[in-house]
Amino acid sequence: MRHQVTKAIVTAAGLLSAAAAGLAAQGTPDRGAFLLRAGSDTVVIEHFARLGDSVQGSIRITGQPRQDYVAHLGPAFTIRTLGLSLFRADATDTQPAQRIRVTMVGDSAIVDLGSTVQRLGTTAGAVALLNNSFALAEQFTRRARAVGGSADIPAWALSGGQTITVSLRAVGADSMTLKVGGVAERLRVDAVGRILGGAIPSQHLDIIRVDAVAAARLGNTTGVTATTLPPPVGVVERTITVPGPVPLPGTLTLPVGKGPFRGVVLVHGSGAGDRDETVGKNKPFRDIAWGLAERGVAVLRYDKRAKVAPGWYANRGFTVFDETIQDALGALTLLRQQPEIDAKQTVVLGHSLGGMVAPRIAMADAGLAGVIVMAGATRVELSAQMARQYRYIASVSGADSAAVMAEWEKLVPAMDRLRKLSPADSSDTTPLPGLGGTSPKYWLDLAAHDPAVTMRDVHVPILVLQGMRDYQVPPDQLDDWLRVLGPHQSLTVKRYPALSHLMIAGSGPPRPAEYGIAGHVDTLMIADIARFVRGIPRH
Repeated sequence: MRHQVTKAIVTAAGLLSAAAAGLAAQGTPDRGAFLLRAGSDTVVIEHFARLGDSVQGSIRITGQPRQDYVAHLGPAFTIRTLGLSLFRADATDTQPAQRIRVTMVGDSAIVDLGSTVQRLGTTAGAVALLNNSFALAEQFTRRARAVGGSADIPAWALSGGQTITVSLRAVGADSMTLKVGGVAERLRVDAVGRILGGAIPSQHLDIIRVDAVAAARLGNTTGVTATTLPPPVGVVERTITVPGPVPLPGTLTLPVGKGPFRGVVLVHGSGAGDRDETVGKNKPFRDIAWGLAERGVAVLRYDKRAKVAPGWYANRGFTVFDETIQDALGALTLLRQQPEIDAKQTVVLGHSLGGMVAPRIAMADAGLAGVIVMAGATRVELSAQMARQYRYIASVSGADSAAVMAEWEKLVPAMDRLRKLSPADSSDTTPLPGLGGTSPKYWLDLAAHDPAVTMRDVHVPILVLQGMRDYQVPPDQLDDWLRVLGPHQSLTVKRYPALSHLMIAGSGPPRPAEYGIAGHVDTLMIADIARFVRGIPRH
């Protein structure tokens, strides 16, 4: 649990922590680590081991002293005693600079600093609260689970030596909110209250739990990068290769267990995307893959052909089938061949361009159980779409607006050529300047398939996801798409007020600069995807 990453204060008042009254069953042995991550940087690592009636662990915060602790647990999910060893920030020896022992007795916390002992008042039944320890925070979530999922629990905080209230509220069967000191945490929890991960939205921090094997690989240092971060606890990954004209390296993300699991293939937007669909410091596809696997759904994601072999497209006169659809179909076939996958329960999720062509993927794959369109339901001709985007970006760019429009002016000749295309140009494979090697053949193929009209012939459940702060595929274009689609027997539409084109929360007018700020795909949206996939009827 964390309400801020604090400096360790080696004083009687500043190092006090809380505990008191009861829990009997503490659960089976458990080992692993919790990571607190700000964007791509891991700022806190807590290794822990829960054995019988004790929890021991070590907390490392970037640039701060190591803290080791041993907690002996009491009845009703309390902590009877908590021993804390503090090391100097640059220490490599095994002897701590200071030891503290807290014993919870009735309505008191007895604090032994070695040279002095203090008896401080608290509330009977209060639970010891050690900042930045999620392993010990499970005493709160486990107690709340034991009484139905929601509770207000007294806590005696080591940082400050005061009694406060930790408020927990159940949010569905697998989540709860925890609020302490005015800061709210959103937690994923299992049936007994183990914390599986979560976030501290107000501080833009993510809570990730990894198993013992991954924890051992991390060692005891912070500063773990996004590329080395292991998947959360309960999630396993293996590399896989999508067959096709260009073999594409990918990752299969699975829940722990034998399955069979329902599975999702993630399909990129435009450009040379990697398997995580990395944009700046953001990795939307990795967020979705991990989030779905935590909720029991397998995911296959892969590097796009344009990234793996950009030269493949040279002088080929390719279409969107070559760019996106063909490899998505190959990935779906590969996913169904995996022993952990229920081959009759596979779904395609297309983002942006991938969402726009998702109806064509569905029409070409008779085995799909469902279709998810994420920020991609547009019918607008892409040349008009590009013009609108440039005008919008210029409107929010302030002093840089002239430079934005200058870039647009360079594309105007190509846009004029697009508007004048006719069916007679369908065999023209001459690349158009500034449009990524695409030719008239590409654009005519794209224009020949209205996404909304094509979706009318898709007779499986459909989920459409729209961020209301998306300036690339704005909400009014979804309304137009739905109008043309008309009634559909199995259509669900979800709109998210704060989400961008990347499905990451923000505020104010949406701007391209947001993509350079590290964030994560909204967990509530991921939960909506998981519910949709798990709710598709079996045939």
